[in-house]
Amino acid sequence: AQTENEKNAPTVILCYAIKDRIVHIVNITRKWLLSTAIENQIKADVMMYGDYRSKVYIEPKSTGPGVITHLHQETDINVIDYEFRDHTGAIVRQQNKELRVYGWAPKAEAGRLKVLKDAPWTSEYIEEIVTFPNSIYKDQTDTTSMAMELASQVNYGYEVRV
Repeated sequence: AQTENEKNAPTVILCYAIKDRIVHIVNITRKWLLSTAIENQIKADVMMYGDYRSKVYIEPKSTGPGVITHLHQETDINVIDYEFRDHTGAIVRQQNKELRVYGWAPKAEAGRLKVLKDAPWTSEYIEEIVTFPNSIYKDQTDTTSMAMELASQVNYGYEVRV
């Protein structure tokens, strides 16, 4: 959300790599940010974790459209307007976060989701995932849903997900 007000949901930027059909989460930024700060964080993450093949998926909600437009105009980052899709590829506009998790939870349980053990964000991330849907915020879990859906479509490269 485009706000610094902690009563609203924070922005979550999740960076992951896919190798051997396993999603490796390499960094998570979870902060209350305005759009300029979101763009700067995306640029920093692409420089740190990606390359010219990296893709940045942004949901076209809230600040998303403006961030997408500005990054397209001002950078060479591969920004993609992301929308959830069902198993047929049709866009799903109203699917709730709980239903999206059910699509990837078995994959995580089977070891197809790896998280850095000692990263500064790991304990907060794991806490949200294991207490979902009763966690205070659900944004890291929802962003993981996006990454896991995308991982089911590809088997190579590095991607930065917002």
